[in-house]
Amino acid sequence: MPAVVSVVTELAHWLGLAPVAWLALRRERRSDWWWLAGAFGVSWIADTAAHLWGHPWFVSAVYPVSQAALIGAVLLPRPDADWFIGVLVVGGILGLAREGTTHPSVLLHTVAYGGIVAVS
Repeated sequence: MPAVVSVVTELAHWLGLAPVAWLALRRERRSDWWWLAGAFGVSWIADTAAHLWGHPWFVSAVYPVSQAALIGAVLLPRPDADWFIGVLVVGGILGLAREGTTHPSVLLHTVAYGGIVAVS
């Protein structure tokens, strides 16, 4: 069973590059699509860093805010995007101060992913 989990984990890791590959194959020129694909690429970078450094919860403290910020910057008008990114930063700092990096931060993930849902 662990081999199956490993294969699924690696598949999920590499799926982070699927939107970038799709846009490259289509030769997409719109920058907003590339920025959104980049938000998925952040997951790939985070998974790769977790593989290299072996500390996934530390990486988990950084990438949700980065992903949410990219998505918010694309979907929101500029003044709202600035406010949204400020909320993400404050939520990230409070989450790390309260919960650390030894396990997933409930506050940080809730603010980041709840923010994505709110702007979508």
